[in-house]
Amino acid sequence: MKNKKKLFLILNLLIIALMLYNNLNNKQTNISHALTKQTITQNSSNNQLENEVKIMILNKEYSLFNDFSIQHLLDGYGKMPHSANYADIGQSIIGAHRESHGNILKHVKINDIITIKDHKKLIKYEVSSINIIDEKNANEFYLQNTRDNILTLFTCYPVDASDANPTKRLVINALKIN
Repeated sequence: MKNKKKLFLILNLLIIALMLYNNLNNKQTNISHALTKQTITQNSSNNQLENEVKIMILNKEYSLFNDFSIQHLLDGYGKMPHSANYADIGQSIIGAHRESHGNILKHVKINDIITIKDHKKLIKYEVSSINIIDEKNANEFYLQNTRDNILTLFTCYPVDASDANPTKRLVINALKIN
C-alpha cells in the first residue's frame, strides 16, 4: 500500500510539472527578457548542477539538482525545467516530496533566510510570501516579467497528510538579499 501511495504522489508531481511546463510554454507575455541565459554545466553521470549545489532551509542542508526527475526528488530538491537558474534574474522554481525533504517547508516563516551554495558562491534569500494554492491553479507559481531574483519552493499540501493524491500546494517565495 505504501508503494501505491508513493506511486500516486510521484504521478501527481509529474502531472504538476507537465502543467507548469505547458503553462510556461503557452504564456503570451514577454517573460523571456527577464531571464538570463542559464550557464549550468551538467555532469553527464548524474545530471547534477556543476559540482555540488546545496540548499539550506532552517539550518538543514539538502542537495539541489538541476532537474525534476523522480530520483532527484527522492534525494533532495529539484529545479523545474525552464525556470531561471538560482543565480540569475528571474524566478527559480524548486520542489521536493512532502514525505521527505519537502516536509521542512511547513516550518518556514516570513523573513526566514534560505541559502543556496555552490562551488563559487553563497546566495541568500529572504522569505517574502507563503501561500497554499490549488493544483489546478498552477499558473499562480509564475511571477510575470520579474526583474528580481526570486526563489520559489513548493511541495504538496497538507504536508503531514497521508493522502495519496493531494490537490493543494504549499508555495514559498523568497527574494535574493545579497
